[in-house]
Amino acid sequence: MFYQLSRLGFAEIKQNGYRSQFSGSSKYKCWNNTLFDKVKNSDTDVIEKMENEAKNATDKEKEIRYYGLRKNKIRNKILNFFSLNKSKKFCAFYTITFPLNINDDLAYQLLNTWLTRCRKSEGLKSYLWVAERQKNNTLHFHLITNNYMKIGVVNDFMKECLRTQKNKGKLVCRNNIINKYNGVDVDNLYQSKRRNNKNERLDKVESMRKLSMYLTKYITKNETKSVRLPWHCSRDISALFISINYQDVSSLEIANLISDNPDAVVSYHEDFFSMHYFRFIPDDFYFADLININNSVYENFHPN
Repeated sequence: MFYQLSRLGFAEIKQNGYRSQFSGSSKYKCWNNTLFDKVKNSDTDVIEKMENEAKNATDKEKEIRYYGLRKNKIRNKILNFFSLNKSKKFCAFYTITFPLNINDDLAYQLLNTWLTRCRKSEGLKSYLWVAERQKNNTLHFHLITNNYMKIGVVNDFMKECLRTQKNKGKLVCRNNIINKYNGVDVDNLYQSKRRNNKNERLDKVESMRKLSMYLTKYITKNETKSVRLPWHCSRDISALFISINYQDVSSLEIANLISDNPDAVVSYHEDFFSMHYFRFIPDDFYFADLININNSVYENFHPN
């Protein structure tokens, strides 16, 4: 048996040993706080495989195969991204909406074109987005990033994307709707415009609580299913670790915290593992090694 600690909970896994000091990175393994590249079975990563399978599926397969959100993985990725040194300085939450009744394929095409423009012209490097279906059945997207982008500029980028698709005949929409488009909205997670005192910066604990609220609202309750990917992230976020592995937890303080406070967790037991989900936000003290290794991972992608 070995044990796994993440920001969401504590797991007891009934199998022999583990292959890395930390888990959850698409690129790395780690031993003694030293990073090693994973040996890939192919040149195509998991996300690319999912994307290619969705694109190449027959009409019949598309009718029966839908991708759903891996909610715990997304929440873990975001929480660890949020704990990076760079993210603690600035982190923004974007919502990208479209005119009514845009079909899914066009929505994804618009998003991809917009992301490409943001990467080239506004310095977008690190991001994770999640698709969500609105009550009117039109998709919109939520995106988190630690890169600052001018909101007026990125709205203009999407306006140009919409106009291009209209000119190609793929978008049925009145010109005045496109001209007045202002569907990219942003909120600073530390100095939210939704708070009464917008000039007061949230401290680390409060910002973590606020981020958890965003996650709860936009991810945990999100039941969107699509033949397209319901989420994606930049390669630097994909490479972040999300959990710490332990062979023995007898001296681990958080294990004692759980055993001494059973009401602090919600536990689930399966044949091969038990999972204890936190009802509280653990202090960064418990994740110091995870934070340090993820900062090293991030610096490998952004050496300057």
